[in-house]
Amino acid sequence: LKRGMICLGFAFGITIVTYLFLRDYFIYVGILHLLGFCMVLFALIERLNLFAWVKHKKIASAIAMLVFLILYIITHAIYYRTKGLWLFSYTPISDSPLYGTFVGYILGFGGYQMGSADYFPLIPWAFIFFSGVFCGYFFKHNLVPKIFKNRIYKPLTVIGRHTLLIYVLHQPIAWGIAQLLAMWLLG
Repeated sequence: LKRGMICLGFAFGITIVTYLFLRDYFIYVGILHLLGFCMVLFALIERLNLFAWVKHKKIASAIAMLVFLILYIITHAIYYRTKGLWLFSYTPISDSPLYGTFVGYILGFGGYQMGSADYFPLIPWAFIFFSGVFCGYFFKHNLVPKIFKNRIYKPLTVIGRHTLLIYVLHQPIAWGIAQLLAMWLLG
């Protein structure tokens, strides 16, 4: 919950900065918003202790992971504002009462009138997050192939512990380098 709130704090900070200074690249619901919302939602759901009664947590985690992946596949078309997969077609996005509203934009029914330089709505991307949460069960209990325990992956764990800082810093650094290159190349 704490990490989710910190992530949302940075996300809303980026929203304010991009709104004030980069209107053409305004970030309304970006990747940090998505991750923050998902972390908070997971923390709240976890407190309900829904899986306390499950005896075979390995099987339950595998099933949950697959269910969320399937939900992602089914709802991924919403992100591209199409009707969906052949068996899972639904009403076009523009016919939804959520289309173009504040809540709709966060959920994934954004509409084109509210563009965002970095748009990651809850549907379908939260399903990938929750699939990863259940995949994490296997890592937590050392139920993964030995290749994932190799020393080669240790630097990734260091990066993983500092992803928020890396993410927040890489954008202005990359933008600054691009601006310097543009000034140098264009004279």
